[in-house]
Amino acid sequence: MDDYTRAIEINPNYADAYYNRAQFRASFREYVVAITDFDKVIELTPDSSIYSKRAECKGHIGDYLGAIKDYSTLLEQYPSDASIYYRRACQKAAKRDTSGAIEDLRKILELNPNYTFSPQILSFYTTTLELYGGSIESFREAIELRPEKASGHYFRGITNVNLENYNVALDEFTLALKIKPKSENTLFYIGFVKSKLGDDTGAIEAFNKFIKINPDYFGAYNNLGYSKSNIGDYSGAIIDLTKAIELAPK
Repeated sequence: MDDYTRAIEINPNYADAYYNRAQFRASFREYVVAITDFDKVIELTPDSSIYSKRAECKGHIGDYLGAIKDYSTLLEQYPSDASIYYRRACQKAAKRDTSGAIEDLRKILELNPNYTFSPQILSFYTTTLELYGGSIESFREAIELRPEKASGHYFRGITNVNLENYNVALDEFTLALKIKPKSENTLFYIGFVKSKLGDDTGAIEAFNKFIKINPDYFGAYNNLGYSKSNIGDYSGAIIDLTKAIELAPK
């Protein structure tokens, strides 16, 4: 990475150096600084492929809205690319924009009825559509939920969060975590759900475990700060909320 930095010092408008440094940083999960480099690449050479790379990094730090905007920019240029709708749908699902995610999924099937989805996404949408009363004929033969897979429990948990069935969601996330103990997404939602259920001590424990795995997601610090505030740890809350603002000043 030092070589890329030196190249930038020599030529501050060297787009390839910013791009390569961004890729390097992203490979080490340094998503916040990688995004800064991708911002510069887009400023210098607005190549459409960079929006996709930046969107991936934004998704990793929980900036789902930012990722959605980048994928939407791509779709303005490639309105018939089902894979971009798919990636945007994943971000909408993560943001809990269920109707928006389903809209993108249906657009994908309109463009390509034989599009191959991951089992995780299909399980989420199938369960969501069932619970919301929508048609699931397009998906019935596309997925077989396997209870021994963490993904099935995780996405059923997400669906129950959407429906505010927090006790049921916690049971699903707990099962998912037993199968995949280091899943940062599952840990985050366990913290979120425990907070909703009034178990802020349990929420703090889950968010701390999450941060050990992914220290760059502002949402974890934000929720951790609120949970600490709820139990009277105001100094700890200020530290965490300040960190959240540092990671996501906008």
